[in-house]
Amino acid sequence: MHPPANMPTNKRTFILPRIALACVLIQVASPGLPLAPAATFHVNPAGDDAGDGGRARPWRTLERARHGVREALAQAPGDSIEVVFDGGTYVFEHPVCFRPEDSGKNGRTVTYRAREGETVVFTSAATLSGWKQDEPGRWQTRTPPGWHFRQLYINGRKARRSRTPNGDALLHLPAKPVSDGFVIAADLLPAGLTPAGDAPELNVYLEWMHKRLRISEIVPVPGKPSQAEAKIHNPEWLALKTGPQGAKNYSTTTAYWLENSLSFLDAPGEWFHDTATRTLYYLARADEDLATAVVTAPRLESLVVLDGTLDRPVQGLRFVGLTFADTNWTRPDREGLVDIQGNTLVPSVLVKDPRFRHQLRKETIPAAFNARSAGDIHIVGCRFERLGGSAINFDTGGAGNRILGNRFADIAGNGINMGDDAVKPGDPRWWPADLRIARNLMERVGTEYHGAIAILVTYAAGVVVEHNTIRHVPYTGISVGWGWEITEAVPQMRNVVIRRNRIESYCEKVIDGGGVYTPNPVYFDAEHGRNRIHENYIDAGARGRDSSLVVLGIYFDGCSSGWDAYDNVIANASNWWVGNKSWGAQVKTDINVVRNYTTHGNPRLTGLDASARIVVADNHIAPASDWPAPARAIIARAGHDAP
Repeated sequence: MHPPANMPTNKRTFILPRIALACVLIQVASPGLPLAPAATFHVNPAGDDAGDGGRARPWRTLERARHGVREALAQAPGDSIEVVFDGGTYVFEHPVCFRPEDSGKNGRTVTYRAREGETVVFTSAATLSGWKQDEPGRWQTRTPPGWHFRQLYINGRKARRSRTPNGDALLHLPAKPVSDGFVIAADLLPAGLTPAGDAPELNVYLEWMHKRLRISEIVPVPGKPSQAEAKIHNPEWLALKTGPQGAKNYSTTTAYWLENSLSFLDAPGEWFHDTATRTLYYLARADEDLATAVVTAPRLESLVVLDGTLDRPVQGLRFVGLTFADTNWTRPDREGLVDIQGNTLVPSVLVKDPRFRHQLRKETIPAAFNARSAGDIHIVGCRFERLGGSAINFDTGGAGNRILGNRFADIAGNGINMGDDAVKPGDPRWWPADLRIARNLMERVGTEYHGAIAILVTYAAGVVVEHNTIRHVPYTGISVGWGWEITEAVPQMRNVVIRRNRIESYCEKVIDGGGVYTPNPVYFDAEHGRNRIHENYIDAGARGRDSSLVVLGIYFDGCSSGWDAYDNVIANASNWWVGNKSWGAQVKTDINVVRNYTTHGNPRLTGLDASARIVVADNHIAPASDWPAPARAIIARAGHDAP
């Protein structure tokens, strides 16, 4: 479908967050043997890194293959290089790091792919054995020194860290926070508790944010025997009080739960790891026998790292048909987690940096696939599953990147992050360009860090997010832009298209998010045209039908401007589209909401005045999702598997 012929044309701009990436390159010594005389190398889980990478003598590891490709690239230009992995499981001992010298050169590419029809799994999972039953139904084993983890799998099924209340039930704070902690019910933890390395966590929801706060001590509240104060460790208490968006409106409506204590281990499927004694406890489900079960936990934060620079980016790599699985992330064990928005975190050290919003570069949850200053990278037909952090992060520039036809499931953090919240980076190469994210299926993203967004793109030029299916996300489905207080349009944020996506059951844990969310202006001109959100199917599900919750359809927040939203179908959102002014006299302008379909006509316009140029026209209400034929056609064309 085309934009309505009479769509107004005006002018303006728009923005979003970041990633921390550490790359330790462990060199593989060359065996000194000649390379296979072809542009195709082979890898097999039973191979030998002393081989030549030929079909008869395949290598065993991705790291050796990368090193062999580097040698080939240095020897001669030649044709593009392909590395084919035979089916099987490849256990990583450390992340494999790609540098600029590993790039495709002179227009050619380097492809790392699974053999056709075979399943190739990259993983950092290790097995935990030696289980003994110490109580009826409860098992324990010893863990190796220094191994911390936050995920545990029994025969491939995820277990849950011990918590109270059980399941997904929540409690509510009985009082407002005090000077160094929160007031909770007194009987939840023993009085005088002073945990060391295995602090229980107080998990708090605050609108769109999720905080994981380590408890240092439980002390009685004078005169209130039913209440106790949970004192919070630093640095998270300092971050909560002084960081951006810190210490806001916690009240008796604030939901919380407690996690990670042996005293909470009371439901089948729960576990607790006492790292001081290196003892892992598990309360088995009825169909589990730990004497014979395969029990695994992850070890590495990332599997693949692309580590370029703005002057020397990593380029021309392809990753096709591979599975990235079983990653770890344990920063919350040491520092808690203070989410600002979209799982961007207050950093461990508060150092002013004027290049970034709030003059502070945020930290980002590491991903299985981390890329810094990397362009012309294609990730195609891969799987990302059982991840303790995020799935894919790109930051510090990069142009021409493609994320196509992948599958994401059981991701603790975000799905896809692209870009930085560098509002004034000083070097325009920080802003990525020419990005395409398409035909991906994303389910159960943000399973443990509930400020998660499935697809998050910050400052970028030329962004197409299309034909993705997103289901079961704790916060927002797709978000493009950042910097709510930014009112001036910048050419680096332009030419954005969000179309034909299917977004269902979002804001399942927190609120004040949307199926599609934008915080600030996007630039447009005659050359690049207007920025478009069209032909998406957005269904907020049960949470959206709860009128007491803020679960929105298309959400133009902050200083958003420069958008056309048309031919979308929006079901069950508490407000089907929202224009929400922020920061004093700033207003939203140049937004056209035309020819959409919704289950109820309830937009929300907050704080706008006559200067806000907003056109709302020819929209249709279909109660109980009784969609007319044009709306049904839009729904049929939306999603990863639609025509």
